[in-house]
Amino acid sequence: MTPTFHDRWAPGMVGALAALHGRVYAASHGFGLSFETAVAKGLGEMLGYLGPARDFFRAVEAEGRFRGSIALDASAADGTARLRYFILEEGLRGQGIGRRWMDDLMVHARATRLRAIQLWTLAGLDAATALYERAGFVLEEERDATPLFGSPGLARRFGWRPAPP
Repeated sequence: MTPTFHDRWAPGMVGALAALHGRVYAASHGFGLSFETAVAKGLGEMLGYLGPARDFFRAVEAEGRFRGSIALDASAADGTARLRYFILEEGLRGQGIGRRWMDDLMVHARATRLRAIQLWTLAGLDAATALYERAGFVLEEERDATPLFGSPGLARRFGWRPAPP
């Protein structure tokens, strides 16, 4: 399987990536329709205003299917951003794609002089947490995931700020 990488919207991407999130998080955390719907809505909206000079987006397609993505939504006027939609289908994990995406995203964040990045994730996603911590993110908050994601669990907010000069 030779992957094709995208840095902007392509036909079928929103539905396929929302479905991937839906399948993965239903299996791992019991998430339902409200989660998949929120992903589809948010991803569709973000791809509509994606500014490559400001935001960062990557998706991977293999064998005619979208199998992963990562996004940095830097549309806030205050110089902050949100890391969103980071997912890889199981068959693509462990190949360095996620690490390369995180490295590229952080280079972009520094080059665009972001003041801060935040992300929400879940306890138990150890490989993702290791990538975030390797990139300089620190745990800032933990709380019940039910209001955020619609299923019990521990939601974790990580933040990043550039090192002082």
